[in-house]
Amino acid sequence: MFDTYIQSGIISSQDLHMLMQELGTRLRLVDATFVLPGSTENPRDIFEQMRIGSAVFFDVDDVADKNTPLPHMLPKHEIFEKSMSNLGIGNDDFVVVYGQGGIVLGPPRLWWMLKVFGHDNVVVLDGGLPAWQAAGFKVMQAQPIAPAPAVFKTREYRQYMITDMLAVQSASESESCPIIDARPLDRFTGEASEPREGMRSGHIPSSISLPCSALIDPQTGQMKDKISLKSLFEEKDINFSTPPSRIITTCGSGITACVIALALFRLGYNNFCVYDGSWSEWGGSDSSARIARADSA
Repeated sequence: MFDTYIQSGIISSQDLHMLMQELGTRLRLVDATFVLPGSTENPRDIFEQMRIGSAVFFDVDDVADKNTPLPHMLPKHEIFEKSMSNLGIGNDDFVVVYGQGGIVLGPPRLWWMLKVFGHDNVVVLDGGLPAWQAAGFKVMQAQPIAPAPAVFKTREYRQYMITDMLAVQSASESESCPIIDARPLDRFTGEASEPREGMRSGHIPSSISLPCSALIDPQTGQMKDKISLKSLFEEKDINFSTPPSRIITTCGSGITACVIALALFRLGYNNFCVYDGSWSEWGGSDSSARIARADSA
């Protein structure tokens, strides 16, 4: 029943509404909204005022490795298991992740995290909360009810879906596989400063700019269709007829890199890995990693 959705990675508001009537408690809704540093919005406050069904809130900064100064790095499996269990998510649940502002910030990150820890029954709501409301479906405004704890265990830890700085350095120097950067173009070129303090400007040498916003239809806020997505990648010399053995995705801190990963997954390409440290690690003022800018790319 879920295979079509799972294989595409996304679900429409109409299909979600239908499944909510059919699945009941077997379906788990999660608001995984993330905002960039400096934002005045508080996603948790907004969640408490307005949400889809019996959704719970996932904070990517809370469910993270606290033993590193880098932001929201992937946690150990014990931490993730405890967090999912406390949110009422079990191994047999079908999870739908959504965002308050759309599909880009946050939801694909949790989709990727669940995949890393072996949970395949997960999709992202296409267009997020705005698309849900635009479709005419109601939101809940009463005080959220704490979920009943469940049991979530890692069935398989997929290390191949993650990569680190040493592997990215090797790929950058050898140009052995595409490295796709999801940040806005002006941050990639170094013409705009980073939202986090203490960061250099520019990009990983030999990496490719593909802003995650380019994957989204500006009229609907939903991910572009497969033909359009394929064309975007082909414009970057990534041909799925003879696909690369691996594709690395990166961004500012590992969040929007997962949007690229979701788009690749939707196109049937599974050999992607997310550079978890991303520019927060590579571009740090104390990092010795080489950077390229618009005048040196």
